[in-house]
Amino acid sequence: MSRGPKFALSLGIILAAVVIAATITTWATSPIAGTDANIQAIKSALGDGLTGVQSIAAATGIKPRTAQEILAFMTITGDAVRLRHGHYGPPQEGTAVYTAPGKLILKVLEVGPASTEQLRERTRLSAVQLAGALHWLWRKAGKIVRLKPDLYALPGVAPVPHIYSHDAIVLALDSGKKSMPELVEITGKNRARPLRLASTMSDAIKVSRSTRRT
Repeated sequence: MSRGPKFALSLGIILAAVVIAATITTWATSPIAGTDANIQAIKSALGDGLTGVQSIAAATGIKPRTAQEILAFMTITGDAVRLRHGHYGPPQEGTAVYTAPGKLILKVLEVGPASTEQLRERTRLSAVQLAGALHWLWRKAGKIVRLKPDLYALPGVAPVPHIYSHDAIVLALDSGKKSMPELVEITGKNRARPLRLASTMSDAIKVSRSTRRT
């Protein structure tokens, strides 16, 4: 007995779901939109004198957007320098010794986990440099891990116990005032949770003050 078009449609949907899942898994396990082979290909193109993202992408066969992301990451690791908008070059020789922010951070974390304050103190990076390098190393390249809010380490370091949202926010605010985006970044909680907890904490403070007056 023929199973009919409904069966064929169901089978097609299942196959499509499997393909999509496989694609997502592959993408998720790749920390950056380029492999080591792509990075080496771009290094070679830079060595050949190519500087523009479009020309580098054409020479290596890498998509322009992917090439741009890899080049931006390479400026952090010290494998490339930004010449001007959309143009990059190999590391400069004969100039003042320069160590990329990403390499400085990785060097510090070889000793052990560190907070952003400790990283700033040991690397002498500005807040902007540190934030940018941490973003790439953690979210894009997967070269570091965040053990808990505001504590970074190299992969393989034992995880720390879970910290609740309330405690994470209190810990973050202990070092001074923070904007909502800063709280979200430091605590790793979504925006709604810090907002809700901040409101609750504010109400609790008001009640406490009112009780003291009475």
